[in-house]
Amino acid sequence: MSDITREFERDVCESFNFLKEEFGFQVEEVRVHLPEVWASFFSDVTEVTIIYEVGSTPWVELARRGTWRGKRVKAETSSLELLLEERAPSFSMPQCEIAQPGTEAFRACLRAKAGALREFGSDILGGNFDVFPRLRIRAAENERKRNLELFGSADGEED
Repeated sequence: MSDITREFERDVCESFNFLKEEFGFQVEEVRVHLPEVWASFFSDVTEVTIIYEVGSTPWVELARRGTWRGKRVKAETSSLELLLEERAPSFSMPQCEIAQPGTEAFRACLRAKAGALREFGSDILGGNFDVFPRLRIRAAENERKRNLELFGSADGEED
């Protein structure tokens, strides 16, 4: 296991330990496919994955778990960022610096994201996904806006 993987695992487990203690989540082994490293916490119905790509800030993916052909799968996903846009538009998440695992800047970013998840996503962590349809709508709206800005059309196709 590389240093970056060990540091990532330690930092993530420290920041997101509340998932185990308060919600009974289990921790999946840290996975690496450079330049990405990720760790997942899961319950029977919910999964939280913290992802770090070298040269970027970490992000948090939320998932509703389901079963397909007898295997546990992510049936639907969204992001912590979309959840915050929906639930707390005036919430000001501290800006994360691009930093490597093992640094105070990286740990501060993880602590901020873990705190926001705990405050605004406890229903999801408990298995209530009622907000997911609104998050799908918000994701589609964001994609349309981005396409208009980048390509001049809502669907990303040239006119």
